[in-house]
Amino acid sequence: DPVVNFILLQQPANIVSVSSVSVSPTVLNATAGSTVTITVSITLTQAVQEATSYQGVITLNGTQVATFTITVPAGSSSASTTVSFTAPSTPGTYSGQASVGGKSASFTLYVTAPTTTTTTSTAQAQAIAWLAVLIAFVALVIAIIAIRRRRSGGGRWIEI
Repeated sequence: DPVVNFILLQQPANIVSVSSVSVSPTVLNATAGSTVTITVSITLTQAVQEATSYQGVITLNGTQVATFTITVPAGSSSASTTVSFTAPSTPGTYSGQASVGGKSASFTLYVTAPTTTTTTSTAQAQAIAWLAVLIAFVALVIAIIAIRRRRSGGGRWIEI
């Protein structure tokens, strides 16, 4: 009987690379609850036969701030996902990384000091408005007195 030997070639490992990372916003004020959104895109060296998921991590200055799962659909060799997390409330420059399958891409996040705004209370605004009305009324009365004196031919001013 003839013997047939088959040699099975092993497929090379499908290597993941983080092809892009975009951050929005890249500069924000240090206010509590600000959200940062990152879009992570990965590319594989070959298309997958069935949907395959990869776990990812977002870090800022080496500290994990978010995790995510990115799924490459069957027949494709790339995928993207969006990840949101709460921004740091301390002003500074933060070096970030999006890591998937041992590969990563870097980004920078700038957190600025919160801007202070001076607000006028409603009571203060009303007081200023009434003061303006009073000044306008006094000016009107003085103008009427001056016009009447001129028409009456007085043209003289009362000394106080």
